[in-house]
Amino acid sequence: MLVENTIKHNVISADKPLTIKIETKNDTLIVTNNLQPKQTMNDSNGIGLNNIVHRYSLLTSREVEITNDGIIFSVALPLL
Repeated sequence: MLVENTIKHNVISADKPLTIKIETKNDTLIVTNNLQPKQTMNDSNGIGLNNIVHRYSLLTSREVEITNDGIIFSVALPLL
């Protein structure tokens, strides 16, 4: 779902490649991508991310961490 969101919300072209990094660190799965938002997309309503956060809250007390510094977007999911 995170990779799907990355592709849905970012421009992808030969001139502007989208880089998606998936790694594990300290019992956490981290999905990171460079930000290049599509200009034609309306502002995201966050339903996909909210759904992930809610589902994880039912399974663990560890939080999903979402980071957006304007250049890089990252989501860290606790490994269950």
